[in-house]
Order: sequence, then structure tokens, then C-alpha cells
Amino acid sequence: MDPRYWELENFIALRRQTLALVDGLDPVRARTRPEPDRWSVVEVLDHLVRVDAFFRRDLQRLLARARRGKPFLCSGWDRMNLKRPRGRRRRPIERGLRVALEAPAAVGNAFVPPALRRTLGLDRRWLKWVPKPFSPARDRPLQGLRAELSAMIETTEALARTEGVDLRRLLYYSHLSGLGDVPTVYLSAASHERRHQIQLAELLDDPRISEGQGRKPSTDARW
Repeated sequence: MDPRYWELENFIALRRQTLALVDGLDPVRARTRPEPDRWSVVEVLDHLVRVDAFFRRDLQRLLARARRGKPFLCSGWDRMNLKRPRGRRRRPIERGLRVALEAPAAVGNAFVPPALRRTLGLDRRWLKWVPKPFSPARDRPLQGLRAELSAMIETTEALARTEGVDLRRLLYYSHLSGLGDVPTVYLSAASHERRHQIQLAELLDDPRISEGQGRKPSTDARW
């Protein structure tokens, strides 16, 4: 891979660690919730798949815009239909509130240092604030999820090989990742991946689903 894009290589390393965590896991255990209000392994993986699909579509749109001389894409809250926690139930954030928050959030995001954003991305409280498109299903086949997660590795490798495009000149903005070039946004994706690796490791350590045979995520990759 192009050494200029070490952030993409770092994300790939983390994704391979995620796949290794669930390698050989029994499908029944993978669908088991340790508690009614906690995700199962399958739900964590399906959430990652949904985030991948959203990000992949935005990358395709950004590349298409770049070829037309417009190397910038803004992905706002309109596409996310965010949910907010309220007790044990979640209610959609009203469209009027989303629109009202759009500009202040954009301005505020511009002043958040990328390193701080990645640190905040590891905060477990984000697990209670899930955009509707990223809310997981409970009954996805484990093998199919592994295949879809692997596909993001191929997508990232292909992106790094894109001819005639400097990924550091392509700017992407969302309220979740902030503003940055494509490699910088991949660092935010790596923080997200790491947070859910920790969640997976805790699930796999839970004797209610794994008989105590947990697996710890590696610390080799940067996040």
C-alpha cells in the first residue's frame, strides 16, 4: 500500500483483528445477548457492517465529485435520523432540531482537534447514541457478516490504489467524523473500530455466552 496512506493500512490491521476475535465462534453464542439491553456479537458486527456501507457510499460519492473537480463532500444529519437515549427507550431527534443544530455543530466540529475526536470516539457513552441506519439486526448469519466485514478491507485497498487521485486532497465532512481528508477520516473509523473491539472482547469474556473463553484485542495498530 502507498506509504502516504498509513491511516488506511492501520484501519485494515484493526479490521483484521476484529475478524480474528470472532474466528471460529459458535453461531448460537454469537447471537446470544448477555443481558436484554446489551448487544450480542452478531449485533456488534452488523453495526460495523452498516457503518461500512454508509461510509463506502460516501466515499464513492466523494470520488465521483472529485472527478468533476469538486473534491469535497458534506454528509449531514439528514441522512442519519439520529436517535437520542431517553431512559430505556429511544426517540428520533425531530427534523427541526436536527436542522437547527446543523450549522452550530459544523462550526464547533471545525475546532475539535482530530486527536481529541478520536479519544472521544472511544467513550462508551457513544454506544447509547446510535443513528437509525446503524442500528443492528439480531439474526444476521455470522459467516455472512464476516464476509461483509472483509469486503471493507478490499474496498480500502482499492481506494489506496486509485489512480490520478490524491486522497489527502479529498475533503469529507460529517458530524461524527468532523472535517478532514480521507486518510484522517480513516483514523476516526479506526477509533470506532477499536471501541467495538473492546465491546466484543467483553462479550467474549462473559461466561454467559462464551464459558469464560474470551479473546483480547491486540494493541499493535494505532487508533
